[in-house]
Amino acid sequence: MLKKIILTLFFCLVASMALASEEEELNTFLHKIQQTSRQAEAFSTDFIQEKHLAMLNKPVIFRGHLSLIRPDKLRWQFTSPLPSALIFNGEQGMRCDSEGEATPFLLSSDPVMRVVAEQLWNWLGGDYLKLSKLYRLSKMEPASLVIHFDKEGAISKILSRVTIRFNEKSLQPEQVKIVERGGDFTRIFFKNPQLNIPLADDLFSRCDINE
Repeated sequence: MLKKIILTLFFCLVASMALASEEEELNTFLHKIQQTSRQAEAFSTDFIQEKHLAMLNKPVIFRGHLSLIRPDKLRWQFTSPLPSALIFNGEQGMRCDSEGEATPFLLSSDPVMRVVAEQLWNWLGGDYLKLSKLYRLSKMEPASLVIHFDKEGAISKILSRVTIRFNEKSLQPEQVKIVERGGDFTRIFFKNPQLNIPLADDLFSRCDINE
């Protein structure tokens, strides 16, 4: 009996030490990517977006360009197969259709767009320490952060987890994988990223999707 108690205590101690080590590694990683993100006020990159659906044998491919100025300006523009754009500028935003027509909205009165904006900024805004207070996080080797949506809330009914893979050298995001509750997932690859380049202010207040 005593031997069983000792073995149980030993394995509990080993498990707690491993957990503490994982938490320390995660916190170190969060501080590193947080510090790196603060050095990149502006971010511009091409992207390839793959939508994997259970009903289809092949993913649906989208291509486009992402531009952002931290903390609150973001332009997510699709160039193919159908041009369109989603723009956030502070509390204001607009959806641009294939004809370049704009549909403006306010985050304060559009709960769906508010959730979309919050999640995009959670993943790309650079405040990764804030994420640790909102969601359960884990680190995957070599340089990936996993956001687990296992708490109650609107987003947890839709998404299971999001994995952000960072470039090992620059520690900038290079891939995002979004897994839905039903098993479908989206993978976004960032190509040719540019940091701290001049971005025109009107990029976040106009459509002009065919430029």
